[in-house]
Amino acid sequence: MMSERIGHFATNTELYLCEKKFQINCPKKKHIDIFCFGKIVSNKYLANLWKKKIYIFSYFFIVPIIKCLNLIDKNKIHQIPHNTMSDKDVHNLFDNTEAFIKLSKEEIEKGYQKLKNFNISPNSKFVSVVVRDDDYLKLVFPDRDYSNHNYRDFKIETFFPCFEELTKRGYLVLRMGMAGIAPINLNNKMVIDYANSEIRSDFMDIFIGSQCKFHLRTAGYGAVPTIFRRPVLNLNEPLGELDTFCKKDLLLIKDHYCLKSHRILNLDEIFSKDLAFDVSQQKLEKADVELRENSEDIRKATIEMVNRLEGNFEINNQDKKKQDLFWNKYDDKLKYFNKRNLHGAFKSKFSTDYLKKLI
Repeated sequence: MMSERIGHFATNTELYLCEKKFQINCPKKKHIDIFCFGKIVSNKYLANLWKKKIYIFSYFFIVPIIKCLNLIDKNKIHQIPHNTMSDKDVHNLFDNTEAFIKLSKEEIEKGYQKLKNFNISPNSKFVSVVVRDDDYLKLVFPDRDYSNHNYRDFKIETFFPCFEELTKRGYLVLRMGMAGIAPINLNNKMVIDYANSEIRSDFMDIFIGSQCKFHLRTAGYGAVPTIFRRPVLNLNEPLGELDTFCKKDLLLIKDHYCLKSHRILNLDEIFSKDLAFDVSQQKLEKADVELRENSEDIRKATIEMVNRLEGNFEINNQDKKKQDLFWNKYDDKLKYFNKRNLHGAFKSKFSTDYLKKLI
C-alpha cells in the first residue's frame, strides 16, 4: 500500500475498494487480496481503519513474497494490479458509492469533545485547509527530490482574504498540517491554527477530514475529506490533470502569467505551451511563464463553493455557456494530447469567475 504519503494512502486505497466492488481490475477466479503497509505510515489512525476493511500483514512477511512473485509470476496473475489510473477516479465511482470507512458514534463524540477547546460543536460550520509547502517531504524524505511538486506550494497569507470571507459567513477555519509549521499571523479568533495546537493527532486529522463542511485543497491531505465524500475546492492540480470526478467539487488553478506578453494565459495558450500536464520550474522557464498565487480568485471561488453548498448559487445563461464551452474545449485538448484517459465524466465545476480568464 502507498502508505508513505497521506494523499495516496487515502485515495488509492479507497479507489481499490471501489474498483473491487464494481469488479474492475479483479481476477475472475476466487481470490483473497493481501496487503502490507510501506516502511513509513503517514497516518496510523487511518492505517487502523484500513485494517478493518483489508487483509494487511507485516511488511517483512509480504515483501519477500512480492519479490519472489516478481521473479516467477511473469504474467502477474498473483499480483494485485494498480488502480486503473492510480488516484484518479476515472470510472466516477466515488459519486456512486458510500465511504468504505466510517467513524463510529463513539469516535465522533470523542472528536467533538476535543474540538470543544475551540468552541466547536456538532452544529458548528467549519472548513479545513492545508496550505502546502515542502517541509513534510523534506523532513520525511530528506534524500528524495520532490521539487517537481513545488508548483503546488502556497503562502499562507494568500488565503487570508478567503479566511476572512468564510468567518464573515459563520464558518470556522481549521488550518491543518504538521506540528511546528509557522503559526498563522491573523487576528481572527474564528481561524484556528489546529496544526500547532495541543489536540493535533493522527485521529483528529482523520476526524476533521470526515466532518468538515468542505476542504480547501492544496496538498495530499485533501484526499481524507474526499474519501469521506466531503466536498473539496481543488487548487493544486495542473490544468490537464484536474480532479474532475466528483459533482460537489469545485476547481481553480493558479494564474499562468506570461513574462513576455505581460498577461495571464488562457486555456488554449496553457495547452499550446505544453504547461497543462507538466508545470515544473524547468518547463515554466522555457515557456517564459510563472505561476502566480491568485488570492482574490481563491476568495471568489470560496464564495461560490459556499453558495453552491448552501443552495444559494445561481448561474446565468452566459456563465452556463462559458462552463459548457470550457469543458468542450477541455475535452478536445485532452484528446489531442492523448490524455483523455486521465478523466472519466466531467462532474466537477470550474470556478465560474475564473472562466473569464480562461475562455
